[in-house]
Amino acid sequence: MGPLYTVLSSALSKAKGEGLIKVNPAAEATLPRVPKPKITVLTQEQLDALLEAAKGTRFYALLYVLAYTGLRLGEALALKWEDVDLDRGVLFIVGETKTEESVRAVGLDDDTVAVLRRHKKEQEWLKRMEGPRYENQGLVFTTERGTSPSPSNLRNRYLYPLCEKAGVPRVNFHALRHTHASLLLTANVHPKIVSERLGHASIETTADRYQHLFPTLQAAALEQYKALREEARRRTENAG
Repeated sequence: MGPLYTVLSSALSKAKGEGLIKVNPAAEATLPRVPKPKITVLTQEQLDALLEAAKGTRFYALLYVLAYTGLRLGEALALKWEDVDLDRGVLFIVGETKTEESVRAVGLDDDTVAVLRRHKKEQEWLKRMEGPRYENQGLVFTTERGTSPSPSNLRNRYLYPLCEKAGVPRVNFHALRHTHASLLLTANVHPKIVSERLGHASIETTADRYQHLFPTLQAAALEQYKALREEARRRTENAG
């Protein structure tokens, strides 16, 4: 509705300017309010159960990286080893324009680095087994033949069955991105850092998308402040 209204309003405005119509009816239109899509996240316990169920499967590393970096599925499937620095613990997401400003650095914790190192060794073994049949495109996450997996196949044949096996709600891959953001915010990571990891255009985007978490975060912050204030008061009394 938004993009369509914009195009229509622009066309009618141009028609008015050229004297074809007297008024732009779109200018007075009241657009219906579009409800924000519900954000689904997993708890840390549910995420642990899902990853445990995925252990030993070919796409365990993909799930792990999505859950602990907040990458979009498309970003992860386009990721190449040349953009992953395991020694420094960072990967780089290159935007479509491929300018310096479009490159986003995402830090990796030690566990994620270990998962990727193991995944790389397994991929090297697969290359040797497949031989000439393996299409080496330098991708981090591939099919058995080295090509990029189909998102729908990953979802329907892999993720959904794993959710059922783990006994967690059926979620899509984007829910892992939301879960990463949610876990960071509830751990009191500054929204600016969360915004940078997710590649949001601004911190306002992050705040708007996860505003349902902020009352809980504020309550936790107030409890921390109260504890610090009480500790300072006790120190003052003891010093006196």
